[in-house]
Amino acid sequence: MLRKTSQTPVIMLTAKGAEEERIKGLSQGADDYVTKPFNTTELLLRIEALLRRSAGLAKPSPKELSLDGLFLNANEQSVTLFEQAIEFTPIQFNLLWELLFYQGELLSKAHLYQKVLKRNLGAYDRSLDMHLSRVRRKLNDGNWSGERLQTIHGKGYCLS
Repeated sequence: MLRKTSQTPVIMLTAKGAEEERIKGLSQGADDYVTKPFNTTELLLRIEALLRRSAGLAKPSPKELSLDGLFLNANEQSVTLFEQAIEFTPIQFNLLWELLFYQGELLSKAHLYQKVLKRNLGAYDRSLDMHLSRVRRKLNDGNWSGERLQTIHGKGYCLS
C-alpha cells in the first residue's frame, strides 16, 4: 500500500529469515530485508546505503516553497512569514525546507540528519530536536502554528 503513494525507502526487519519470506518481503516492495539477530553496525550501514540510493530518486527541488503565509526561497535562503522576513540559520532553514518539501510525509531522524546536518544519526545526539524547537518557536512568534511541525516519537518528524 505504501508504494502506491510514496517512494519512501523501506527496510524490513523481522525474525522470519526463510528464503520464501525474504522473497515475499522484497517482492511486496521492501528495498532491503534484515533478519534477527542482526549486527547494529550492519543495519546502520544498510540504512545509510539505502538513503544514498534513494537520494537520487528524490523529486526535483523547486527554488521556492510556500504554505499558508510561510514562504521559503532556496536561492536566498530566506524565510518570510506573512510578508515579514524572519532570520533563520542555514540549518534551521534546511530543516524547515525539508519538512515543507515533504509536507504530510513522515521523515525519519536518520533522513533529516543526512539531509540537514550532513552527518549520521548518533545514538545520543539531540541536536536535531534542538533545531526543530527553535524553528517552532520562530514560527510561533510570527503567529504561524509551529505545532504543525510534529514529532512522531521514535520515528521522526512531519509537517502537517
